[in-house]
Amino acid sequence: MMSRASFLKTWGVLLATFLLGAVAGGVLGRSIFSRPPYDPHAREFRVTDLEAALKLTPEQAPQVRAIIEDLRVQYSGICAEVRPRYDEARAAARTRMRALLTAEQQARFDELIPEQECASCPQIAPSDQSEPPAP
Repeated sequence: MMSRASFLKTWGVLLATFLLGAVAGGVLGRSIFSRPPYDPHAREFRVTDLEAALKLTPEQAPQVRAIIEDLRVQYSGICAEVRPRYDEARAAARTRMRALLTAEQQARFDELIPEQECASCPQIAPSDQSEPPAP
């Protein structure tokens, strides 16, 4: 039979393992699944990296840049088409959530919404931003 000290030590180790796993999961989950806000300068770095990695010639580089710019314009058009559907679904979900909340919770919820705006649909820039990220 296990002594009381041994029993407590075993449960302590299990609890510490669980807590460390939860913290690690939370940190890794945020870093893996969150996406930084759109940054047009980041696209330039990606294109430059691509040029360097492929060792593009001076003739190839502007052609690749033109293809990427064309793709960005196409993405913007697609985003403009589907953006209203995302906005409608988001608004409906928020209305349903607000109906469950107290007045105090609703006020806090309304404060949190702008913080979550970009994270809720990372591939599609919010209506007040100009363009989506390029590949």
